[in-house]
Amino acid sequence: MSTPDAPLSPMAAAIAKSRTCHCQLTAADIQSGVAEIRQLDKRSERNRSRGCMMAVLGIAGVFGGFFLAGILNMPALLLVPLGSLVLTIWSIGVSLINRKTDFENRRYELVAKVVQLLSKDMSPDAPFDLALNLLPQDDKSKYVRDGKAGRWNVKHYHDPWLVLEGRLLDGTKFSIHAAEKHQARSCRKRGRSGKMKFKSKSKNSSEMTLYLKVKSEKYPQLATLGESAQGAVQIPIWAAIKSLDVTEESLNLRVTTPTAWTVEPPPLRDLSNDSGSKKPKPRSNTSAEGSELVMSMFLSLYQILNLARAISKRQS
Repeated sequence: MSTPDAPLSPMAAAIAKSRTCHCQLTAADIQSGVAEIRQLDKRSERNRSRGCMMAVLGIAGVFGGFFLAGILNMPALLLVPLGSLVLTIWSIGVSLINRKTDFENRRYELVAKVVQLLSKDMSPDAPFDLALNLLPQDDKSKYVRDGKAGRWNVKHYHDPWLVLEGRLLDGTKFSIHAAEKHQARSCRKRGRSGKMKFKSKSKNSSEMTLYLKVKSEKYPQLATLGESAQGAVQIPIWAAIKSLDVTEESLNLRVTTPTAWTVEPPPLRDLSNDSGSKKPKPRSNTSAEGSELVMSMFLSLYQILNLARAISKRQS
């Protein structure tokens, strides 16, 4: 992992500059880049937290200084609110500056975990084609349209944030696409007191797509499977199949999740214990783990390929 003052890798440098990257990297390069992004993210979270705390103290100092100056009739105390105002402005600036490198953790953690798992079935120097977008899901570049849902005013956003492509050892080419749909809802409602109140909430859904391109001569019965192909798809209960397309040389599976998925981060090193790292907390069987969904999609499509190969062997 790079030190704070060391030059960033091309992947991390691109993310730090624009929150996006489009590059061709090996698994080792991606893991190194994600480690640097994780470091940037954690540092920004700490700095923003400290900035918010200092801003609160500064605001308290402004009001407290004016109050004490008036009560004690000491004009010199007016320097306290002046200094507090400077502290408040500086703290807000720190928070805004660090916002650029404060990312949504689960996205880069998903990339790291999926790459780690897939690299076991790839050549060590095999490249991944990676397009990663860590801009906020309500960034103006992802805005689609305005709409209505009952009394709610809705801003619709479409966020295609990941494309990951490569080739496995058996020659199969894969392409993973991840996108999210975000709705920012707001409305004004008159309360019991007669005052107008502003309410807001958000609604999100995720979509994962896995495309495999195979050699048709290896699976001549692939396109004849019909409905039996969908019966081979086994994904977590918190996800749903949106579509499955099977042709002579390709498979395309799309699934959706109505709730946000998570990714278990790597265990943190326990610096107070030389015997090793902290044991990760056990995960609930019902939790929506993003990498589990992706790998279940791979296993399902390979189950379909194995089914097509078994039919070919029986007919030969």
